[in-house]
Amino acid sequence: MLNNASRIPALLLLSALVSCGQEAAVPQAEVVAEAAIPAQEHASDIHWYDGTVDAAFALAEAEDKPLFFYWGAIWCPPCEQIKATVFKHPGFLTMMDLFVPVYLDGDTERAQSWGEHFAVAGYPTMIVFSPTGDEITRIPGWIDSTQYINVLQIALDDLTSTPDLLHKALTEPASLKANAWTRLAFYSWEQSNLPDDVKMDAATFGKLAESAREAGNTIAWSRLMFHALYAAGVAMETDDSAFTQAQRQQARQDLDTILHDRDMTLANSDYLLLYFSDFTDMLATGDASDEALADNWIAAMEVLRSAPQLSGAEHLASWYPSVERFFNSNPDAERLPADLEQTIIDSINAEDSETRGDARQNVINTAYQLLFEAKRPDLSRQILLDEIGKSHAPYYFMSSLGGLAEEAGNNAEAVDWHRQAYEGSKGEATRFQWGYQYVASMIQLAPEQAELIASTALGLLEEFQDRENILTGRNFGRLQSLVADLQEWQATSGAASALAPFYANLESLCSNTSVTGETGEHCESLLQAGL
Repeated sequence: MLNNASRIPALLLLSALVSCGQEAAVPQAEVVAEAAIPAQEHASDIHWYDGTVDAAFALAEAEDKPLFFYWGAIWCPPCEQIKATVFKHPGFLTMMDLFVPVYLDGDTERAQSWGEHFAVAGYPTMIVFSPTGDEITRIPGWIDSTQYINVLQIALDDLTSTPDLLHKALTEPASLKANAWTRLAFYSWEQSNLPDDVKMDAATFGKLAESAREAGNTIAWSRLMFHALYAAGVAMETDDSAFTQAQRQQARQDLDTILHDRDMTLANSDYLLLYFSDFTDMLATGDASDEALADNWIAAMEVLRSAPQLSGAEHLASWYPSVERFFNSNPDAERLPADLEQTIIDSINAEDSETRGDARQNVINTAYQLLFEAKRPDLSRQILLDEIGKSHAPYYFMSSLGGLAEEAGNNAEAVDWHRQAYEGSKGEATRFQWGYQYVASMIQLAPEQAELIASTALGLLEEFQDRENILTGRNFGRLQSLVADLQEWQATSGAASALAPFYANLESLCSNTSVTGETGEHCESLLQAGL
């Protein structure tokens, strides 16, 4: 349990809770067959297919069943939350009888290759395929169980692919059934797998939103409207565009409508929990109406906080807007008002004491981030230390402790936490990810440790039994980052001789890799980058 004792101000930009390690999608490529996928003991009571991915697709076609594909990791907080909620929901379990369900843990043999093939951006990813192997839809990781099942049922009723459905929605919107707009609204646009010529900008989402409203699907309208706002915000950061007065006024009216409707508030919980400052800043007019918008947003959090269909982590995240609003209005404040701070601490203690099993990973992850946002890094650190002995993946929280130590200026402690996280991690892809974090922390915080940096980097390559696994999927993304960090460090430290074995090992790997395959293309990109 936490106690309201000490006072240490700090600032930290915290990551969103929607997905783990999300990166830019990579082009699809040929995937080689792999060994059988072992049954996953942590994955719930779903009867996951126990065989290769190739065999699963063959079975789906033979039995004329769609295929449900889940790509996750046991350390990933949103993944564990899905296991604790969606994957245990009776309606979902019943629905899985209609699918060939495939669970591929990120550490499974060839998992990273399949992730690249499906253009997966991060954990968790859930994709529905037709019996013939066409991708039908991708479902976001953070929607409630009821909505999740609804989207799956809609996909089952119409196995039209998302690109085809999108084209029809933009060219013949009146021909779509009302629930087709739900599929588009709850598609995982942040990691979409669409043709290169499809441009999903604010104008496109806005057009879809209006068509959904005309079709009478107000829930889909509300979510597509949020997609449009988010896309507009991204555009403003890159091209200095801005809303006209009329656009801002309309967006505020739409947002006000959503905030006063319980169902629409629940349908957009992810946006409302995590993007308070982004949207209120974007729509600010500088008059009293700004406070009214903030008041309505905070009031909507009460709806989410009391919603039984949302998770404990989401209940905790409902305090983010209140924390952000206070510090936005009081930038010099070192602490929240005592009553608000204690209410948040009490809420965290309640979720901590009541949550067991898979859901704890996401609750603790949210709790520590919320406490840091509330400028209580002391309590943030305490809850992580308490969890290390309880978590099935303590290395995840050790990395978080490393981040807290670095923020506090304790560089040696930060590096040591990253070392412990790497040494405690399990699984080939997982160990490479945490090993990279350890090397990156040494480069940044202890650059004088040349021999240790070089030997650890070399050891990361040598851990791969199938050498080419390092050249695909998320592994390759980490490898690119590792090489870039080492090159930058070498330029300032003069450690070329220490890194010679690392580069020789990598060059040897590339020289023995087919230049026509996916790994060969990745080797070429490394060589072009100056390897």
